Amino acid sequence: MVLLLALSVAVRFARLHLAGVENATMAVWPGQVIFGFYFALLVFALQSAQKLFAARHAPSPTRRKLFLLVIIGLCLDFVLVNVQETVAHVDASYGFVALWDAVTFFAWLSAIESSRSDSEGVFAASSLVAIAPVFALGREILFVPYTPFSGRAYLDLFFGNLAVCLWVFVVRPVAERRRSQKAASLAVFAGCVYWALNAVENVAVFAWSPLAKALESLFARTGASSLWLSVLYAVIAISATLVVWRWDLFRLGTHFGIAKRDTLDNAAAP
Repeated sequence: MVLLLALSVAVRFARLHLAGVENATMAVWPGQVIFGFYFALLVFALQSAQKLFAARHAPSPTRRKLFLLVIIGLCLDFVLVNVQETVAHVDASYGFVALWDAVTFFAWLSAIESSRSDSEGVFAASSLVAIAPVFALGREILFVPYTPFSGRAYLDLFFGNLAVCLWVFVVRPVAERRRSQKAASLAVFAGCVYWALNAVENVAVFAWSPLAKALESLFARTGASSLWLSVLYAVIAISATLVVWRWDLFRLGTHFGIAKRDTLDNAAAP
C-alpha cells in the first residue's frame, strides 16, 4: 500500500514535466477511460454483488459484500464526477493518468474475480483485494493540487477515499484486535454511503441541469460555502452508519458485517 502511494506521488511529479505539452492522442482518452474502464468495472461489481446476495444457502460472505460496495462506490465517483475530464482540455501529461487507469482496471477486475471465488482464503489472501481502494486514492494524487481549486474535491479525499482505504484493516484483520477491525469496517461503510450520496447529487444534476445553478444561487444568497454540502453528506453518512450498526436497519448491518452484535465472517479465525 505504501509503495503504491509512493508511486502515485512519483508519477504526479513526472506529470509536471509534461504539463502544457500538446498530444492529440490524449484528446480521445478521457472518454474512453472514464466510461470504458470504470463503467465496465461498475457492471462487473454489481453483477458479483447480486450473486452474493442471491446465494441464500451459502455462508454469508460479509467482507466480500463490503468490498464490492467499495468498488461500486468508487466507480460511481469516477463515472459521475470525473466525467468533467471528458470535456476538459488535456495535455500530454494525461498519459500518466491513462496508464494508471489501465493498471487499475486490470487490478480491480482481478480483485472482483477473487471476490467470486468459492474459497474465502483466496479472497482474504489477495493483495489486490487488500489495496484496491488505494488505486483510487493514488489516481486523485495525480491531480493534486486541484486546478482550479476545488474544496469539495479535497473533502472527498478525506470523507471518501481515506475512509474506504481503511478496508486494508478489514480484509487483513488481526485476531486479537476485532474491535479495531469492526471500527475499520464502519469507517469503510460510511465512506461508501458518502459516495452514494454524491452519486445521487450528480445523477440529479445530469437529469435536471438547472439544479447546479440553483444550488450555486442558494449558496450565494445564504453566504454559505458549497463545502458544507460535502460536510452534510459526511454527517448523513456517519449517522446512517451508526443507525445500521445499532439497529441493523434493513439487515444492512448483517449483510456487510457491521451490525453491533455481529462479527465479520472468519473474524475468529487465528
